[in-house]
Amino acid sequence: RILSLSGRIERPGVYEVPIGTLLRDVVERAGPVVQGEPAVLMGGPSGGFLAASAFDTPLAPGPMHPTGAMLGAGGITVLDAPGDIRETTMAAAAFNASESCGKCTPCREGVAGFMVNLFAKIGTGQGEEKDVENLEALLPLIEGRSFCPLADAAVWPVKGSLRHFKD
Repeated sequence: RILSLSGRIERPGVYEVPIGTLLRDVVERAGPVVQGEPAVLMGGPSGGFLAASAFDTPLAPGPMHPTGAMLGAGGITVLDAPGDIRETTMAAAAFNASESCGKCTPCREGVAGFMVNLFAKIGTGQGEEKDVENLEALLPLIEGRSFCPLADAAVWPVKGSLRHFKD
């Protein structure tokens, strides 16, 4: 499988590895350069996050983790956790919201309206606990309920960041 590695690594570039290779081996080949603990965003802005504790996951086609992390087209961004997670999640959520055609309610209102706005409030120090609860209740109302897979994929980075990096 051809992979494109970027982010906080010494050797960004294109790597070829066999399917089944552990994510840990791929990240180690690229030489992570992080201040905290490494994490990855798999599959770009429509993929999902994995914490270092999930790096023993073997690379496979399709979903690799219950949070929606998938290999996709082979893009893997190495991040510094927890520092890069909120900003990267917000960027992914905003990107996916901007890509919505607006045809269906789960994507138009759920992703572009509520999900992005709720996530933006998290980390501001005002009403966060309730915003996190509302966001967690909203995600299953979006995922699997739109005309196309965009809404599903928009949920995955948010779902992964909450699962692995809720604090």
